Amino acid sequence: MAQTKDRTSVPSIPIFCLGSRDFLCTAEIVSDPPAIFLDPEETGIPKLRRYLEDDGERRNLTDAIVTMTSFYEFLSRTSQCSSSPAAHAAADALEIYNTISGVEAAYKNRLEDLLVDVKQEYASLLAVVKAALDEAERQSPRIFKDKEKFKWNQYRAMMRQYGQYENGNLNADLTNEILPAIQQSWYKAVNTSIPLEIKVFCDDLRKELNKMVENICLQPGRHSSSSLRKSLGIESFIDDLSRMDLDCTKSTQRQGSRSWEPLMKGMLDDQYNKVSAEKGPGMYKRMKANQRYIEDNASNLYGKLYKITEKLFSDTVNNINECNREEFSRFTKTMRQFLLGADVNITPELAARGEAEKVVKKVLRRARRCSMHAAG
Repeated sequence: MAQTKDRTSVPSIPIFCLGSRDFLCTAEIVSDPPAIFLDPEETGIPKLRRYLEDDGERRNLTDAIVTMTSFYEFLSRTSQCSSSPAAHAAADALEIYNTISGVEAAYKNRLEDLLVDVKQEYASLLAVVKAALDEAERQSPRIFKDKEKFKWNQYRAMMRQYGQYENGNLNADLTNEILPAIQQSWYKAVNTSIPLEIKVFCDDLRKELNKMVENICLQPGRHSSSSLRKSLGIESFIDDLSRMDLDCTKSTQRQGSRSWEPLMKGMLDDQYNKVSAEKGPGMYKRMKANQRYIEDNASNLYGKLYKITEKLFSDTVNNINECNREEFSRFTKTMRQFLLGADVNITPELAARGEAEKVVKKVLRRARRCSMHAAG
């Protein structure tokens, strides 16, 4: 009876005195002048409207909290309704399944953070490379001009040998100043900053996996945490992952620092062939027209070097992303097989119920915070 009385009792509400006609007049809905209230606020209508709006929001939020709480309790009861060994095994398996899924979600977020940091490092380095290439481009006509001091047979031999001359190399001359100009920034990014980002990423992943092991080992009948860590091979997995990521950056370092000279040669091969084929009167003069060629094409040549370097950096980030995802996918597959076994069946219904419980708990927390905020 007490419950019935509480449920049917009329809630206390404030009383509003309203001047509806004067409100219509002040709002110019009715053309007559107001009789008593000259200000719309004095009619009480705006105050009543605000009360109804606020009370409606409060009631909707309260009803939502009650409904979601009931739903969560229902889900919890259904999870515990059976006491059979099979049901307990399924519940334990679902908890492990959800724990591993949580680690996977955290891993993806941390990997995205790593990729953003590595991209930023390469973007900063690429700006330095661009400045060095621009300077090399400005110096290239002078380098070509300097080779005009050669005798005609020496010059022709240099062209036929694709830039090679006694004690020198034209391709190297055109690119030699790039590496010294970027060396400090290159070393800092590739050998210090990016490896540090990778180390932080791997350390965070190690902590996440160790935390997962601790949570799993809280269940009765499980191995000790140190034993489970060894069985899963967490340390060797982290070491392999770190080594793989560092290998990606080292490969970039090798290709980037050693590629400019052969790339320049490849781009100039056609011009070398054209110049070395000159014959007849005035051929040396035509050969030395190389200076005009470099003046006209330097921007394109060094622009290609920039694009190649840009792609090299972009490919490195993509390789880190792909390799990490593949390795972690293999690791979690092995981990699930070890922890859950092949005979444990996580049905879609069981997994969905576990996901529903997590979602409902999250919504309830947010709704209660909003309710406290509204009450305040």
